Amino acid sequence: MTTKFFSIALFFSILISSHSTMATEEKEGVGEVKISGFRAGLVEFDSNQNPRIYKEGDTFPFEVNGMCVAVGKTYPCQWQGFEFDYESPYEKTTFNCVSFSDRAQDFVYPDQLVAKKSNALPWGFSVEGRSGHYIRPQYTIRLTGKPMNTISICYHKGVEVFRWKTLLIPPSTH
Repeated sequence: MTTKFFSIALFFSILISSHSTMATEEKEGVGEVKISGFRAGLVEFDSNQNPRIYKEGDTFPFEVNGMCVAVGKTYPCQWQGFEFDYESPYEKTTFNCVSFSDRAQDFVYPDQLVAKKSNALPWGFSVEGRSGHYIRPQYTIRLTGKPMNTISICYHKGVEVFRWKTLLIPPSTH
């Protein structure tokens, strides 16, 4: 076996091996994810707990508009969020996001503390189906002192697909 033949065989072996371990998302389609109708703003829930954006924008006074669960406890909070329509060549499309804040804060989920006194949080989500509508409620539990600026950016396969900013103004300054 010559060195040239061995190199080619090894290359194809690696190529076949890497192709067979690709995620289902990678194999099902070609092309790009299309996002339309992106909106961000304040969120409320109907009687069936379905969320909807009732006030679109990026600057809001911090005002309690519901209750939230954070690290297993219930708190008054302000619900915000974002929504969009999508088209994708994949049955499952994953978005990797990061949110940056101009001040350190604790990031929480309903069941856990995710980051303490941090200015950034990586997070993500997936949508199912080749097209649809997605809405993601998020919340802030309290805001004191100075206004808080955040910017969030979401990527699909390393390509930015959308971003939004939010400015929340604490009660003492509005």
